[in-house]
Amino acid sequence: MGFWTSLRDTLLVTRAQLARAIRTRHMIVLCLAYVLFCCGGAYMFTRGIHQMEKVAASALGVPETQRPGSMLDVLRERGDIERIFESMLEDPQVVQWAIELPILSVFFFWFGLGVIPFLAAMGGADSISPSVRDRSIRFELIRTGRLEVVAGRFLGQAALNFVALLIAAMGTWIVAMTAMVQQPGLQQAATLAEFSFRLWVWSLPFVGLGVACSQLTESSQWSRIMGLTAVAGSWGLFGYFSVDRQGVRAVLGDMIRPVLPQTQMLGLWQQDLGWALPAGLLCALSLALCLIPFPLFARRSL
Repeated sequence: MGFWTSLRDTLLVTRAQLARAIRTRHMIVLCLAYVLFCCGGAYMFTRGIHQMEKVAASALGVPETQRPGSMLDVLRERGDIERIFESMLEDPQVVQWAIELPILSVFFFWFGLGVIPFLAAMGGADSISPSVRDRSIRFELIRTGRLEVVAGRFLGQAALNFVALLIAAMGTWIVAMTAMVQQPGLQQAATLAEFSFRLWVWSLPFVGLGVACSQLTESSQWSRIMGLTAVAGSWGLFGYFSVDRQGVRAVLGDMIRPVLPQTQMLGLWQQDLGWALPAGLLCALSLALCLIPFPLFARRSL
């Protein structure tokens, strides 16, 4: 099979994956999950900001505000916002850059870095297993190869994640405009759009991880469990090899950390195009993770 034929078949599988997601309501469930987590987290964050503003108003002897947002400048001058970002971020330069951005956009990005890996892996885990279970994958394999099926399912799930992230960003913008006051609407929308794209790139390795688990079993439940376990394990390994790096732990950390997506996490906070290199590494890692179990899948009886 030539390269262009393989690419065409991959895109056809991608289109079929998107159509299947719409028909089976998988897309609706995925979008709802993204919206509930991101918008719910954003709303809870506005409540925290409101409490901080009440404390500031009490200290200054001014009336308390009914909705958060009107005293953000005061919180910046008092250093409250800076302390929040210092607890979220490690790089002082990134902290100073983030302070100038709409606060809910920064929270959306930070919160998404922690939550989206699990949602992305769960979505990817449903990409192949159901078709193996009901044997519908055989109809695709009559027309194309297994590599094209895996690549097409990965691209289809990645596209679904992009749509879900955009909808979650729109929901977060609505939260910012309705639950807070004095928010810069255009700047908020622009930063949310940019952070959505960065989060989409961040999600790709975990989509690949879910697709990898989906190749190993015909049970969607087991593939989801394996995907979530793998994501949790990657966070655990990253944390373990990030602290007290001495002796054997340091040697193992130097070997394992480069293949963990979390290693590139701070790079996604870079300004302008400084995050392009981490993004490229995440894309390459997503393909590698997706294809790790492919030799087993290629020999499976389907």
